[in-house]
Amino acid sequence: MRLLSIPLALIFALAVVADTNAVGPGKGKKKNHAIRGKVEAVTKDKDKDSGTISVVIHHKKKGTTTAEVKHEKFKVTPDTIFETAQRDSTGKVTRTPAKFADVKVGEHVAVVPMEGAPEVAQRVEILMGKKGKPTAPAPGAVKPIK
Repeated sequence: MRLLSIPLALIFALAVVADTNAVGPGKGKKKNHAIRGKVEAVTKDKDKDSGTISVVIHHKKKGTTTAEVKHEKFKVTPDTIFETAQRDSTGKVTRTPAKFADVKVGEHVAVVPMEGAPEVAQRVEILMGKKGKPTAPAPGAVKPIK
């Protein structure tokens, strides 16, 4: 009996090690990262809590002076989670629930695509400015006189 237990333990150990190394180093599941950009257009389906959000992404690569502009469209389903995210002066992020109707053209958003369906939004964060810091006026807005 003792002769059989040692080879069985070795086989079990090899099976566990082989199973963990099957994926290979650094080749595990990719995590869905948020895609950050500015809302270009919002279309809502009639009588539903779904629609599409068009986002413009400006990506500046190292060594270049111009930003690469990319347009992405995300489908919004009733299962999509909406939040507003606001960072205070200490760096702490405060998240509050939001609705699809809160997404406006020109706002900065972070869209997390659904795993397996990158064109569908799983979560949308409406990014707000820092608390206590005034937001920039809209383009063409009249500046107050001091």
